[in-house]
Amino acid sequence: MEDHVALPSSDRVARLLRDLLGKAVTPKKSAGALPLGKTWVGTYVDDSGKLAGLCLCDLGLASSMGAALALIPAGAAAETVRVGTLSGEMMDNLREVLNVMASLFGGPHVRFSALVAPPTAPPAEVAALAARPGSRLDLDVAVAGYLGGKVAFLVS
Repeated sequence: MEDHVALPSSDRVARLLRDLLGKAVTPKKSAGALPLGKTWVGTYVDDSGKLAGLCLCDLGLASSMGAALALIPAGAAAETVRVGTLSGEMMDNLREVLNVMASLFGGPHVRFSALVAPPTAPPAEVAALAARPGSRLDLDVAVAGYLGGKVAFLVS
């Protein structure tokens, strides 16, 4: 068994989201890094409670995943982007998607810990990992019928 948490592949991300959302999902590697203060951040911890990974989503992808999970129309997801924040239902749905995404990380067991949403500042340890990850995977993700957006996976 590995002693460090590994990043998922873009294919694993696509398969998991396709199966979970029931929509075609197409990821492409992205060169752009997401700004921490304007992203929805899923935190993942190992069995000892130590921060092991992050999943950062921009508002477009957060709203797309939060809407698609519950079959909320794409127009509602687009409206959340226009307004600049997720509804309570979409936030709950995003939290569930991020929980399932814990299975994407390889190596020792990790579990979803928390969702940090703007305008809440992330804890110092989250900011530190975001600033200097051991590894990262940045993707542009298209979700059929929805806006899609950017996601980044980071591990220590």
